[in-house]
Order: sequence, then structure tokens, then C-alpha cells
Amino acid sequence: MLDVVDENAWREVVGRIGSDLGTITVLHGNAAPTGGAVMSRDMDILTAEVEIWDLMASVVLRGNMLGCKHVVPGMVDAGGGSVVLTTSIKGRAGSGLRAAYSSMKGGLEQFVKVVATEYGRFGVRCNGIAPGIIETPGLKASVSDEWAKQLLAAQLIGRFGQPEDIAAAVLFLASDASSFMTGQTLVVDGGMTAFVPVLSPELTVPATR
Repeated sequence: MLDVVDENAWREVVGRIGSDLGTITVLHGNAAPTGGAVMSRDMDILTAEVEIWDLMASVVLRGNMLGCKHVVPGMVDAGGGSVVLTTSIKGRAGSGLRAAYSSMKGGLEQFVKVVATEYGRFGVRCNGIAPGIIETPGLKASVSDEWAKQLLAAQLIGRFGQPEDIAAAVLFLASDASSFMTGQTLVVDGGMTAFVPVLSPELTVPATR
């Protein structure tokens, strides 16, 4: 288990992997505090708790910064590598809740561009993946049946995403199949952000939860 906000933990794990397996040439940053105990306290700005705001910033932004700080040098020495960071569609558009999560994911999308710009000349690529609604145990535990129906109506292909959908996108960005892509965020959301609900009357998508 890696505590992504602990710089010494990053030093230790990167050093251990280097000794056992060699240089890390693929890094997937996917950590975020998305448990119900945190998300239920991450609502709007006026009720924002500093503790939750700082926790989200620490894991999402600091954690990915530390990962890149300690992994990218090895990629540079190796002549290249691929960094894939998990952002979110909530980091690309406004939302009526999850103020901290949305804000930090938006910041992470900018961080993708920063890493790509700074290290592209060394053969290091950095891209993001912005998942939409993914059908996980956490989703089922935190979303009511009625809300799930509303969310499903926003999926142009008629289903929620599966973890395998995101894994396939990560594999694509990590591999040479995406060798001419860097500084981009790949949206994997079933078309959820591809249309304007109020201009699509045939779809029953409420403006709020």
C-alpha cells in the first residue's frame, strides 16, 4: 500500500521497484479519496469543510505531483515513458456538488499539460483520462435507484461505463499505440458531455440531481 501524499514513501517504492524490476516507464496516477465518508462531506462551496478540501488537494494534486517527481527522472534517463493521470468529467464542467473533487480534478487536467510540456522533449508523454459514470460497487452504494435512472439517461450509448472501459483507455495511452499523443485528456464517458441536455428534448436529463 502506497501513501501517495508521503514523499518518503514514493522514494522507497520507486527505489525498490528500480532494484527489483528496473526503471519505471509507465505511471498511472489513479488515487482519489472517493469513499462515501468523504464524498458525503464534499458538497457546495458555502458548506465546504477545509479538512475535506485539503484532503482532496493533497491526494489528487500533491499525490500525482510526487509520483511524477520521483518517476519521471527515470523515464528521462531511459529515453522515454508514459504518464497517465485519472482526471474526471467533473473537472471539465461545473457541477452542483463535489466542489473540492471537481476543483482538484480540473487542476489535475492542467497538471497533465504542464508535465507534457516540460518533459516531452525527453520522450516522456503525459495524458489524462476523464471517466464518466463508471459502474462500481461505490456507485451502487451511493446512488439511489431514481438518480441512477437519471444518470443513465445521460449515456448516449445506453449504459454506464465499466472498469474495463477505463482500463482499456489507460492501456492505450500507456502503449506505443498513442505515441503521438501528449498533453491531452481522453474523455471516456459514454457521450455524457457531448451534448447540451436542454437542446436535446428527446433525452430526459434533469439539470440538477
